[in-house]
Amino acid sequence: MDTTTGTHAAADLKVRHDVQSELGWQPGIDEPAHIGVAVDGGIVTLSGEVPSLSQRAAAVMAAQRVAGVLAVNDELRVRALGGEPEGLELAKAVNDVLRWTSGIPEERIHLEVMDHTVTLSGLVDWNYQRTAAVKAVRRIDGVHAVVDRIQLTGRPDAEDVTHRVREAIIRNAALDARNIVVTVDGTELTLKGTVRSWIEKHEAELSAWSSPNVTRVHNLLVVDLGRG
Repeated sequence: MDTTTGTHAAADLKVRHDVQSELGWQPGIDEPAHIGVAVDGGIVTLSGEVPSLSQRAAAVMAAQRVAGVLAVNDELRVRALGGEPEGLELAKAVNDVLRWTSGIPEERIHLEVMDHTVTLSGLVDWNYQRTAAVKAVRRIDGVHAVVDRIQLTGRPDAEDVTHRVREAIIRNAALDARNIVVTVDGTELTLKGTVRSWIEKHEAELSAWSSPNVTRVHNLLVVDLGRG
């Protein structure tokens, strides 16, 4: 084994250990020992079964927080449990959750249930409303997958949207804005460049969504561990 290969193997081993520790530290995950973790060149693969979709999402987020993780390949499955709501019962549960979750314009969101997969569609004004709807539905027992087809209403693009987003990224204490390039095409925004971690990549995207004139964000930022 040459030195470079050995160094990469050692780095992957450390990342694997850190991801497993983070999964065990996450209070929203009931059975962290049942989640398989493999690492190849900084890319983490999660496998196995979890009891709910919300725990699947929590596991992915936990892995993304770990330093040294370039990407997460989610191969987790939601375990089928007897007595879970389905069909009309599940559709009613989803509808009730959307209606009673603050900040979600439920009258503008349409839902379709097939087996244990919920598809959300419709038009909302803000990305946080779309995100809130998906998160709320993920927490429902019986939901194994959520397909997000919710779109944002079109708004006139602002001439200074690039400047606004750039300033938002600079204000974010978690971000090093020097290597982030922001470009705008109409109401669609693209982020390019390098960041030091997956969390920085996510934070940059959240900053981009803070503009009311953005209807889509293409996050092409690359995690560069050499900048850590």
